[in-house]
Amino acid sequence: MNCYFVVKEDELPDSPRPEGGLPLLPIDAIGTSEPWSPQRKKSKMIQNVVRKITSTCWRWFPKFSHRGHGESRLLVKKHRLRIISCNTMTLVFIVIFLMLIGHGDAICPAKCSCDDDTLRASCEETGLEVVPIQLNPDIRTINLRDNRIADVHYTLTFYSNLRALDVSRNRISSLGSNDFMLQEKLVSLNASGNQITNLSKFTFSGLKSLRNLDLSGNQIETLEDLSDNQLLDVPTGALRRLPSLRTLNLGDNLIETISDDAIPNLRDLRSLSLEWNVISYIHNAAFDGLLSLEFLNISYNNLTDVPKQQLSKLTSLEELDLSGNQFIAIGPIAFQSLFELRRLRLSSLPRLEKVDVRAFVDNIKLQSVFMERNIELNNIPTRLFHGNPLLVDISVRGNNFILLDASHFPLDQMDSLYLAGNPLHCNCSMLWLWMLARKQYDADLINVTHLPPTTDASPTAVTKAPNRILQLDIDEIRCEGPETVRHLLLVDVPEEEVRCDISWLAVIIVTIVVFTLFAVTCGFLLFLGSDRWCKKPELADTLPSHLHHPHQNGGVLMLVQKKDKMDGMDDFMLKSKDPMVNDVQYHTPHSLATWDSINKENVVADNRGLGITGFDKPPNL
Repeated sequence: MNCYFVVKEDELPDSPRPEGGLPLLPIDAIGTSEPWSPQRKKSKMIQNVVRKITSTCWRWFPKFSHRGHGESRLLVKKHRLRIISCNTMTLVFIVIFLMLIGHGDAICPAKCSCDDDTLRASCEETGLEVVPIQLNPDIRTINLRDNRIADVHYTLTFYSNLRALDVSRNRISSLGSNDFMLQEKLVSLNASGNQITNLSKFTFSGLKSLRNLDLSGNQIETLEDLSDNQLLDVPTGALRRLPSLRTLNLGDNLIETISDDAIPNLRDLRSLSLEWNVISYIHNAAFDGLLSLEFLNISYNNLTDVPKQQLSKLTSLEELDLSGNQFIAIGPIAFQSLFELRRLRLSSLPRLEKVDVRAFVDNIKLQSVFMERNIELNNIPTRLFHGNPLLVDISVRGNNFILLDASHFPLDQMDSLYLAGNPLHCNCSMLWLWMLARKQYDADLINVTHLPPTTDASPTAVTKAPNRILQLDIDEIRCEGPETVRHLLLVDVPEEEVRCDISWLAVIIVTIVVFTLFAVTCGFLLFLGSDRWCKKPELADTLPSHLHHPHQNGGVLMLVQKKDKMDGMDDFMLKSKDPMVNDVQYHTPHSLATWDSINKENVVADNRGLGITGFDKPPNL
């Protein structure tokens, strides 16, 4: 059922015209010249309500253009009538509201908390199904979290001074179009945890001052340039109407790809969250317009490689989270040109097996690295972090490290190192870590001991020692082996288990074994030497048996030493391998004499005949 009202427009007060030339609604003239007062505030609320009626129900009376209907034309021309058509229930609601408003100021709904001094209203978890319209029209902050609100259509026009609106965790499926036209001062909009599937091209029209937008936890499926369609998307056209946007949260949706122009040129955007989507592809130019971006979260998606080229455009980036993706390796210079990067998270990467030693060489301002719960990562390169002079916090908890060396970390410059959750083998190679843990344990014990009696001995009350001590998670670092210390806290492991000192008995045994081997070796060498020098070689009077042919291998000159018992002189015999030669005496430089029986004189004479000198004296043996 509808109610119809006919109003003679020319009898209403004249209203000023805006710059566009279109007349304002007659209600706009109400109370414009009065000073501010409670009565004017009440009039302002009535004015907003009537504007609501007229914007919803007001329409021109049908003008008959057919000839022959002169009476109708005359009626329209003379009186300029307008007709208002409203649903009866809507009218009843408005009338009741106007009756209530006449008896007091702004009404705070049941279970809500309203403060006219701070201009804040909180209706969190009150079971509301619609946005209340009876609040103070000057309200600046409205919290409608955890209710049953289905939409915001036509309900925000009453609050043009609104700065922050929270409609998270409701049942909103659409933010409509042009519903925020009067919220030019709105800075923060939280619509997370709803059922939004579509944002039209004009969803954010009017939000000229918006800086924080949270759309996480909805059902947005794509992030593409589809501004001319009505698909399940976040069209570029919607984001382009947010020139002052600084924070954009699109996490926990169903976004699969980010095209080259999905995110427009938002030069003031500082924070972008895309976590918990199903993103598997990012165009190389997707982030080209985000020159001021400082925080980027692409965690828990389906990326298989670090988007090196896409990230290199974000030269102002300070914090990056790539956790929960499907990387197998972190390659060299993986974060190229990110010279301002300070915090990096690479946790919960179930397939990560390798990190290149040059992965972080460009990140000279890196301060914190979190590489946690990478179950396939069992080692990292030595000196991986030594190219980052400002690095002070490292967490490698929950990986598969068995052994760690001190050279893995720049210990001298660090403030904290977290290693819990690794299957560490606590032998002498972990002595460096055991010593650090004991040092911290002793320092903490001293600090607690010296606290004043009235001071709470809680961890928050314990201050660090004057000398900087590297902070470890000593209450959680446990040993997986060897069996004698399994499941023990590293700080509780006995020193002898990790120091590997040699006992005196072992030293004595090793010394005895070494000297025994040395003595045996020396004795064997002496035995071989004495046998060689004491044994006298006998003169072989015959040739070797294998030289049976008279001319085999030609003649060979052999010098044989023989002791002469008569005069102590050594006789020398020249023998040939050819037995025929031994029977012929040669007196030329190319022949030899007979050597069957010779003495010193023959040797000297023959040598002189051959032109050989120096044999007249005994050789020095």
